[in-house]
Amino acid sequence: MTNYTTEIKPLSRKEKRAAIRKRHREKNKEKIAAYQKEYREKNKEKASAYQKEYYEKNKGKLAANQKEHKENRAAYRKEYREKNREKVLASKKQYREENKEKISASKKKYQRHQRKTISDQYIKGLLCRASKLRFSDIPGSLIELKRAQMQIKRHLIGLKT
Repeated sequence: MTNYTTEIKPLSRKEKRAAIRKRHREKNKEKIAAYQKEYREKNKEKASAYQKEYYEKNKGKLAANQKEHKENRAAYRKEYREKNREKVLASKKQYREENKEKISASKKKYQRHQRKTISDQYIKGLLCRASKLRFSDIPGSLIELKRAQMQIKRHLIGLKT
């Protein structure tokens, strides 16, 4: 039978202070949070000025970091959706059932905006509805011609009233 003896090293002064600080933070979590909140509210201008200054000094670094994290988030989301396909579909279905009115109102608002701006999607929808064409069959030049026609028609209707 082997006898294992482990040598216990005493903590360094730095490690002891870190442990004491950690215990203090854990014990006084609410007080510290309240103090920090109060400090932030009292020093909004100072914090805002510091943030602006930091941003100006580090624009390139921040932009690169943001781009990297954006790509990572997109990859993570895609991977999550692939791994949890059923869960994601169930969640979407539940949301649709619980928010029918909200979704309907959002769709109507989107459609009104599409009509008002005479978007490519709106024009393609009109052309497909009137024929057997598919969205992919409609060239950009036809969309531009139809948009011009609709703008003229709307202008004439506006002149009549």
